[in-house]
Order: sequence, then C-alpha cells, then structure tokens
Amino acid sequence: MRAALEELARTAPDELVGLATQDWGQRYGRPVRLGTNPTCPKTRIKDTGGDAHRLLEHLYRHRPELWTGPQIQALRQILVQNYQIDERGRIRWRTDDHGGLPPASARIVSP
Repeated sequence: MRAALEELARTAPDELVGLATQDWGQRYGRPVRLGTNPTCPKTRIKDTGGDAHRLLEHLYRHRPELWTGPQIQALRQILVQNYQIDERGRIRWRTDDHGGLPPASARIVSP
C-alpha cells in the first residue's frame, strides 16, 4: 500500500487529495515496524485491505490510466491473492476456510 501511494504521489499527486485520510497518513506515512509481537494484527490486516480496495476502486473508476503503474499492479495482485469480498460486501482476509490462498509459487508475499 505504501509503495502504491508513493507511486501516486510521484505520478498523480492530485489523486490523493480527498482520498488519502489522516488515518492513511498514520498507517503509511512512516516505516512499518511490526516487531516480534505486533499490536492488533487483525485490525491492521482489515484496515490495509480496506484501504487498498478503496484506492484501487477509485483509480479504476476515475483514473484508469494510472492502473498500469507497477506498484499499483503489485498492490492489486496482493489484494486479490490475500483478500476477498464476502456476500455482505465486506473485505475479508483469505484463509483456507474462506476462499483459500493461491500456491506459494504464484503468490506475492509482502509484510
């Protein structure tokens, strides 16, 4: 998510106005330090997935020409591989019980 935001800040900074929230600044405006015992990992996973989905939806609808950036494409692939939208329209982390994960050989692994 951070790399995608940095790519947009370089190529189309005006797209971040009104889209990036103060929470995004706190989550992605500084280096991530998870340590050995991260706080609230489920909340982080949910928030990051929701943020990524919102960013990608916005670009797809309003600026499709930005959809092809390498960091945007990496974020899209990570989102598709690790999250799914449930029947109520909520974003969920994929598990073996919920949508399954692609094989490791085809997956992008990102902290």
